[in-house]
Amino acid sequence: MNDDFHNLQKEIDNFIEQDDHSTLMLIAQANDLVVPAKLLEAVGRQRDDIVLLAVHAFETAQQWMNEFIDLLQKQVDAANGERSSENMELWPPLPLECMNPNLEASQRLKLAAQYCGEILPEGERVIWVLLPHDCKNISEYQQMVAILCGDEPWLDDHRFFIWEEKTDRSLLTVLIDQQNEDVLYIELDFSTAKLFDNLVKTVEDPSQPENDRIEALYQLAAVDFAYQRYEMAYEKYSALFNYYEGKDKSRQALCMLGSGDIAMQQNSPSTALTYYQSGLALAMSDESLPAVLPLLIAAGKANMALANYPDAEGYFENANQIAAKLMNPYVKADMLEQRGVAQYNQQKGKDAIESWQASAGLSEKFVYQERWNSALDRLKDLYKQIGDRANYTEVVNRQRKGMQTDDDKTKQGAGEVTA
Repeated sequence: MNDDFHNLQKEIDNFIEQDDHSTLMLIAQANDLVVPAKLLEAVGRQRDDIVLLAVHAFETAQQWMNEFIDLLQKQVDAANGERSSENMELWPPLPLECMNPNLEASQRLKLAAQYCGEILPEGERVIWVLLPHDCKNISEYQQMVAILCGDEPWLDDHRFFIWEEKTDRSLLTVLIDQQNEDVLYIELDFSTAKLFDNLVKTVEDPSQPENDRIEALYQLAAVDFAYQRYEMAYEKYSALFNYYEGKDKSRQALCMLGSGDIAMQQNSPSTALTYYQSGLALAMSDESLPAVLPLLIAAGKANMALANYPDAEGYFENANQIAAKLMNPYVKADMLEQRGVAQYNQQKGKDAIESWQASAGLSEKFVYQERWNSALDRLKDLYKQIGDRANYTEVVNRQRKGMQTDDDKTKQGAGEVTA
C-alpha cells in the first residue's frame, strides 16, 4: 500500500469498501496519527457507516477501555433518542460484561464489536478508529488490539484502524513471524515538507489518475487557505467547481463553502453568504447532509456578522437538527449555543436561556468541556444582567463543582437524603 499523503484517503476508502480484511495497521509516530484521525472523522460525515472515533489518551488498557465503552454508550443513547423520535425500535443496551473492569481489555473490545455487529442493519459497518493521541503503555495497547488481527467471523462487519509505533514494531514483528495475512498495513510520514511536496507533485504529474490530481488540488486549496494565500485558494476552488460541474454537486457545494470562507476572512460576510447559499442549494439538491451541515453553520455565522439575527437563528436551528440526524452531539451542542446567541441578540432572553441550558446539558452528557463552560458562562452573564440572583448562584455553584459524569451523578444520588 502506498503511504503518500495524497493517496491516504483513497487507501482508507478502499480498505473500508473491500471485503477480505477487517484490520488496517498504521505504522507511524504518534504525532502522525492526527492526519488519519482527521480524515477518518470526515468519513463519518460522508458515509452512512457509524464511525467510532477513539483517540483519547492511553495510560492503561482498562482506563482506555472504560473511556471507550463510555463513548460507545453515549453513541447508543444518542442513536436511541433519534430512533425514539422516529418511532423506530430501540437498540438493546450494551452487555454488562463490556463494563467489567476485571475482564481483559481485549475481551471487552471483542464484546463491544460483537454487540455492534448484532444491532446494525445488514450491509452497514462500524469503522473503529482506535488511534490514541498519546500512549503511555505501548505494550498494553498492542496486547489489547492483537485480538483484532485474526479472521474470526465477528470481525467481518467492522473495519478497524489500529496503530503500531514506528520505532517499536513489536506487534508487526509477531504478525510477520506468524505469516499473518489477515492484517493490512501502511507506513505514514506526515512531515509538513513532505506533505506539501507530494501534493504539488501529484497535481503536476499528468501520469497520475485524474481523480488523484483533482483530490490533491482540493487539498492544496485548503493548505493555501490555512496559510492565508486567499487568492491562490480562490483560484483553486473556482477551478474545482468548474471541474465538478455535472459530476458531483456535493463537491461543488464544498467549493462554495471554501470560497465563502475566504470571503469571511476578507471581511465580506455578504459575499460569503451568497456563496454559502449557493452551496446549500447544490448540497440539498444532492441530498448530501454531510455537505449541508457545514454550509448551514457557515451561513449562520455570516448572518451573525451581518446582524441578521432571525436568519442566523434559523440556520443554526437547521444545523442543530441535521447534527442530530448525523448523530453528532458535539456539533449539536455548538449549534444550540449559537442559536441562543442569535436569540439573545433579538431580545429573546427566555429562548436564549433554554438554548444555553440545552447546550450545557448535552455537553455535560458527552463530556464536551469547552462547550459546557461557554454555555454556562453565557447563562451566568444573562442571569446577572437581568438580576436573577438565584439562578446566577446556581450556575456559579455548578461551575465550581465541575462537570458531572453519569457515574458522579449516580454516586451523589446514592448518598442524597431527601426530606
